[in-house]
Amino acid sequence: MYRISILTITGYDENSIEIDNMVYPPSVILFPTQVLLWEIVGADTLTIDDFIILKYVKPKPTYVVVGVLKPEKFPSAILEQLNA
Repeated sequence: MYRISILTITGYDENSIEIDNMVYPPSVILFPTQVLLWEIVGADTLTIDDFIILKYVKPKPTYVVVGVLKPEKFPSAILEQLNA
């Protein structure tokens, strides 16, 4: 029987994220068994359109974690729209 292993974050820094010892760009959408690259530039340039993919991915994510170096740069209007 084929067994699917759950992905694990094994490291990160401001320039990359390491998942199961493989290095990826810092912006990804991580599912238990799949990694999707997420083309975003930075927190201060985010718009609600950057999150449209979350409407279409299956299964729906329980959590969305956005790593930012300076939390005050994350647009509060986006948080309001995502929580609506």
